[in-house]
Amino acid sequence: MTEDSKTIFDEMIPDLASGVLEMDETIADVYPLCDEIAEIAKRYENGDPIGEGGMKNIVDSVDKITGRHVAMASLKGSEDPDLMEHFFKEARLTARLEHPNIVPLYDMGYGESGEPYFTMKKLGGRNLTELIADFAKESDYKSLLPRIVDIMIKICDAMAFAHSRGVIHLDLKPDNIRIGDFGEVLICDWGLAKTLGDADYDLEEDLLPENFNTETLSGVVKGTPGYMAPEQIEPKRGEKDQRTDVYALGAILYEMLCFEVPNKAETVRESLQITLDGKRKAPSQFKSMVPSSLEAVSLKALGLEQDERYSTVQEFRDDLFKWLGGFATSAEEVGLLGALKLFVLRHKVASVFTGVFIVVALLFTLRLSQEKQVAVEALSLYQKEQKQKEIFGKEAAPRLVGLASGALKRNDFETAEEMIALAVEADPKFDHAWDTKARIDFIRSDLAESRRSLAKSSSEPEHQGVRDLETFFQNRDLKLGNELTLTDYKELAKRESSKYDVVSAITANIESFELEDQVLLAGLLLRMKNGGKEFKFNCEVKGDEFHVDLSDNKGLRNIDILSFLPVTHLNLSRNRELKIHELGKSPLIEINLSRTNFSDWNTLFKIPSLEKVLISKGMKANLPNVPQNIKLEIIQ
Repeated sequence: MTEDSKTIFDEMIPDLASGVLEMDETIADVYPLCDEIAEIAKRYENGDPIGEGGMKNIVDSVDKITGRHVAMASLKGSEDPDLMEHFFKEARLTARLEHPNIVPLYDMGYGESGEPYFTMKKLGGRNLTELIADFAKESDYKSLLPRIVDIMIKICDAMAFAHSRGVIHLDLKPDNIRIGDFGEVLICDWGLAKTLGDADYDLEEDLLPENFNTETLSGVVKGTPGYMAPEQIEPKRGEKDQRTDVYALGAILYEMLCFEVPNKAETVRESLQITLDGKRKAPSQFKSMVPSSLEAVSLKALGLEQDERYSTVQEFRDDLFKWLGGFATSAEEVGLLGALKLFVLRHKVASVFTGVFIVVALLFTLRLSQEKQVAVEALSLYQKEQKQKEIFGKEAAPRLVGLASGALKRNDFETAEEMIALAVEADPKFDHAWDTKARIDFIRSDLAESRRSLAKSSSEPEHQGVRDLETFFQNRDLKLGNELTLTDYKELAKRESSKYDVVSAITANIESFELEDQVLLAGLLLRMKNGGKEFKFNCEVKGDEFHVDLSDNKGLRNIDILSFLPVTHLNLSRNRELKIHELGKSPLIEINLSRTNFSDWNTLFKIPSLEKVLISKGMKANLPNVPQNIKLEIIQ
């Protein structure tokens, strides 16, 4: 290197170094978010307290990774492993209930100091208790009613979903329901929830009862007086199930209608006693403007005995829809005049036009000489009336189809037929109504009517069941007649899709077959309602006795097919835990429950014909008192 080159290079060094430093300083500006996230050591930064529960504190927290505010719940007394387990079970259960009206859970784990936490959506707005207090100040009570019913329907939607997953809440009350600034309705605090583990519920593995609390924590009765069902206070009243939540929903509707807590008293003990007695005031005794139909819905849900209430949340919700549509609810008794009044209220404009038309027609008879102009006016009014009827029909038809579909899911085929008949009458051009009617006709085994209904629908069916029905008719020999045969059911049971209609069809018609064929149909139902698996299902008639062997069937959950058979002797040994409420009306004499985890003893012992129960030796420790009319046999 020459002396001149060295001099020039030495002079460049400070500039090069400055350039490198400037380049380092701008690297973060190129990928600022990547660097920020990479450098985050502590994900959550907690702020002000939001609320407090029985076992947890809730604070406003910033999730530094996502940049959003969340609600962080942390456990009080986190050194207690039982509380920690219960805390995480609540979080896991809430996370699996993904529904627009159930508060979403984002994250869970242990904090830096080892304390358990979970984060969830930070809810705006206010709770339902605060909203009810504002409702009580409103001067126009009638204008509140549609909003009250709308909120209740959203709550019912969430609970119907939770029940479909086999989860009951057990602490539904206005404080646990959040109303957002834009009409959102979210159910919170699933700390007392439990899973039913019923054979009717197809639970995923991590929603099985053994993975969650099947009793309230520490065995203490928990809930909120006023909203607790009688069976939550006295277990002998019955096992807690979806009807326990229905009771709480009735209590919430009660409070929203009259702004008073149901079963209210000076002390907790008095409140609980009122609940057990069922001697509460009606909402109209607090507020005379409460509609009798909504009062009837509320009081039916608050039935003292479980069988007196709506059996499902869907039934409760259907009655709310009926009220919105101006129809009579199942909870009230309306005569001919009451039904006529509801019809007039539903069709006010059309009714007015009809009344005017009748008056004009009478004048036409009395004053024939002056009626030319009046007749023209009458014709115009009649045409307007017909137009109004068409408009009302198009509005009512979708709702009636929804009610028919809901009844179909409950195997209430009679109501389904009534609702779908009204739907096609209301709007004969509504293709979805005809498609649904075709399915209902098929389930009723009226294949000729089902074909006619399909022919009335001009659009491409969206429902898989309707598409499968069209394929069924294309492939079926007309010589087989217009009723479903045993051969039809065997072929239909092979379907990979739309098995629901096949199950419903068998359920609706199995009693019309001879016992031998009923057994075959029951076998088809057993396979379809248990995930398509093949099970050992042996039946034998011995004189007047009917023996069924379902022992040693891994994965068997749903046994409600047995309710269609005259089972007197049943072997369920070596199966997972099964509920047997489906057999409550069966002539069951003897049942073998050895080597099972069976626990539904109260239901079993209520079967009036039962004489003998076989169990394993290890099951005796958890067995309640056995009625004197039932013989207990221990199998070694």
